[in-house]
Amino acid sequence: MCSDDLPADGKPGACCVPPKKWDTASATCKSCSNTQAPSELKANYDQPYIACTGNGTVSNTHFRYRITKSGSADAPFVSELYTIGTQVLHPKMAVGSYTVNCFYGNSTTVDTSTTAVPHECIKTMEAKDVNVNAVNGCSRIFGYK
Repeated sequence: MCSDDLPADGKPGACCVPPKKWDTASATCKSCSNTQAPSELKANYDQPYIACTGNGTVSNTHFRYRITKSGSADAPFVSELYTIGTQVLHPKMAVGSYTVNCFYGNSTTVDTSTTAVPHECIKTMEAKDVNVNAVNGCSRIFGYK
């Protein structure tokens, strides 16, 4: 995957093996595993598990996640407050491309305002009408209809 972490800086990114992405600051491919979400799901059927596993700051014990649908005027979904590492079963999602951001804080507050800075690890989820990895995909391999 070729990525550019700072598209506006006029400098190219690099090609990194997923799930790593190019980090201009360190000039290396960095792993993005703190935000966990599936990359693909069947729209209006699958319920994704979302988890935020921490940002390395010991005082940050809790998280909220935000899901934003690309090209939508709707307000982003912001989760309740959860303990870091908790896997949250999110409701079914309509067809579309979504980004998942994690925000960290303590047991009383996690800032998800428009000025809050999410963790650098951002995941993209695609909710599709037909999921090529679904059971029907397996039946094609074995010649069943």
